[in-house]
Amino acid sequence: MALAAASRTQLNALLETADHQKLIIPAFMISILRHTDFCDHPAVDDLDIPFYSGLGQWENKTQYAQSIRDLAEKDNGWHFSARNTSAAQLQNFRIEDMAKNMKSLAPELWDLLGLLLSANRQTMEVDEDDPMETDLPEDDPTRRAQKLAERREGLITIKKVVMISVLMQSTNKNCNALESVFGIFLHASNTPSKVIEALAHMGISISTDTIENAVHSLSR
Repeated sequence: MALAAASRTQLNALLETADHQKLIIPAFMISILRHTDFCDHPAVDDLDIPFYSGLGQWENKTQYAQSIRDLAEKDNGWHFSARNTSAAQLQNFRIEDMAKNMKSLAPELWDLLGLLLSANRQTMEVDEDDPMETDLPEDDPTRRAQKLAERREGLITIKKVVMISVLMQSTNKNCNALESVFGIFLHASNTPSKVIEALAHMGISISTDTIENAVHSLSR
């Protein structure tokens, strides 16, 4: 069957129906293609592989975007209010806990970042100038390699938490647990305000004004 371009009237009718049914067109097309009951329907008979592949790529992108939206939900416990910051929030904050929950809630995104962060296999080699390598066992090559792998994996985990936290905060400004804790740490370390503001613009810290509000809340 030859493909015929849809008229403006047909497109308007289709879009109105999609809007009424709360449908997103690409998601609708993917659902149609996945259901074998519709594979012989004339409306989908001429869809080719490149078109199908394009929809699959779109689905992957929206899946990752949805993962970030889900992670940024308040129920996950990563919303910090500077004016209501408590010492308990800071004491109970652990990157390991964030990593565990992120991996559980968004496993595909977690694995993707791990793959990208390990794209260069040579990063597993020992860097003699790395301060983290100074106490590695010298007399046991097997143990040394094991410790090195553990440390590399730990660093990758921290990077994944930071990257996802930046994405979450960019999606929902109230989802700023890591940024808040890091900002207060910077303040306690007497970090210059210009440095803090630069890091805040990067999305890995809260602003100096927000830090002051948090410190005031902690001092009450």
